Amino acid sequence: MALSPPCAMKCCVANVSKHTGWGEVCISSIKLQLLQKPCSMTIVEKLSNVSCTAVELVMPSGKLLQQYILEKEYALTQNDETNTAGIPGKDDFKKPYNNETEHENRDSSVSLGIEDVAVIVTHVETPSNFFCQHLANKYEFQKLQKALVEYCNNLTPVQSFRPAIGEPCCAQFTEDNQWYRAAVIGYFPEDIARVGYVDFGNYEKLHCSRLRPVHKELRE
Repeated sequence: MALSPPCAMKCCVANVSKHTGWGEVCISSIKLQLLQKPCSMTIVEKLSNVSCTAVELVMPSGKLLQQYILEKEYALTQNDETNTAGIPGKDDFKKPYNNETEHENRDSSVSLGIEDVAVIVTHVETPSNFFCQHLANKYEFQKLQKALVEYCNNLTPVQSFRPAIGEPCCAQFTEDNQWYRAAVIGYFPEDIARVGYVDFGNYEKLHCSRLRPVHKELRE
């Protein structure tokens, strides 16, 4: 049973070509502009074959993320993919990643058109893979988080606890030693687990002693 509902929504910037890779300069710049900062977004489409929502994101500066990416020449728009001949500096752009699957996903997507959703960006992998929390859920999430921490701190550790891959659990984040809702992604030698924090979108490897079972009430 999945945690319901995870507060983090996986997003990708709309109207910008998908890439086999985003440069480190691009990723660092996007993180600096967005991470842990409030933004406003419009949901453009929900791709039905992948767990990603295409969004237009207004950055704290008031500029669209798409516009920022194009001005910095980190990418092309989808409309520009076939119109790059003769454009000065076009070789500086990263080549777009094209395949039939990407087009099939776009064609089968459902347009949502939900505008001006207040969010905070909680984790950034690339402009094609970042996570947001709805600010409207902030109070409820804070209450849930407080209850989760109290529950885990009062729980007697079970040394043999090894949740199945994908099973909900609680994990103690190594950066602040606080407890958060998580799911195990995989296991490694020496009792190391890789977990994803479902309310934030980030992940890490940690020792299994930092895992706890999650109470049913804390899944909802």
